[in-house]
Amino acid sequence: IRQIKVPSGKSLNEKELAMILSNYIQMFDKALKEYIESIPDTQYAEKYIDKMYSSFIKNSIALI
Repeated sequence: IRQIKVPSGKSLNEKELAMILSNYIQMFDKALKEYIESIPDTQYAEKYIDKMYSSFIKNSIALI
């Protein structure tokens, strides 16, 4: 279960919400594939995924 946190004073319309969810699913799918392909070098995978998620948070209008 994930909560969507929207900055105070901002509301999301259906299109924005769909875009946020789609972007999150794409990011999660890419991270999962990268992790699996990087086995046994999990240290590399963890750094890659951390950078990917940090970028997602930085560029998203809401947090998931």
